[in-house]
Amino acid sequence: MNAEALFTTWDIPWAVTTTLAVTALIYVLGWLRIRITRPGFFPLYRLFAFLAGILALFVAVASPLDTFSETLLFMHMAQHFVLMSVGPPLIVLSAPVVPLLRGLPRSLVRRALRPIFFAGLLHKIGARLTRPRVAWFSMNLAYVGWHVPRAYEIALSSENIHNCEHACFFFTSLMFWWPVW
Repeated sequence: MNAEALFTTWDIPWAVTTTLAVTALIYVLGWLRIRITRPGFFPLYRLFAFLAGILALFVAVASPLDTFSETLLFMHMAQHFVLMSVGPPLIVLSAPVVPLLRGLPRSLVRRALRPIFFAGLLHKIGARLTRPRVAWFSMNLAYVGWHVPRAYEIALSSENIHNCEHACFFFTSLMFWWPVW
């Protein structure tokens, strides 16, 4: 791999990229709305942390880290490192729940999400999943499980399964990092 390849071998997955861009837009909108009423409540570093976390996820799935992850072990492991140890803690540091909710249309939050939050089930499930032992075990199970040779081969044989693998790394890492905040 030469230096030129770092700039020419980006394989941008449009569905993931669009999801990341929309999520970033919702967060920024929510952050701006919060800043109007409570300027000191969400400092600028939280916005930067969220955007840096989204950028890290984009780099993990679209840059040469992804392109060369099938042929170069160090790129493969660097990609997983970013998905588990760079993006998630930055996103958790941004305290994403309130800005994301404030960034969504109020009608959507009131009609669709309010019943889910008021039922209390989501909070109970979230509290259990982010217990340090549960989160640590889940994150490590995902990491080790996807690196069992057969699971690894299956993930490389299908783009959708490979994306599922990355989602497992990301979401279990969010669970792991959540109690830190």
